[in-house]
Amino acid sequence: MINPKTDTEQAYMKNRFYFIWKSLNYKLLID
Repeated sequence: MINPKTDTEQAYMKNRFYFIWKSLNYKLLID
């Protein structure tokens, strides 16, 4: 059975990583 808690945590971490990666690229573009 799928554990909804871990699924949500994985999705959250993916979104968080994606957001950080995007902001880093954004900073690099500006600099």
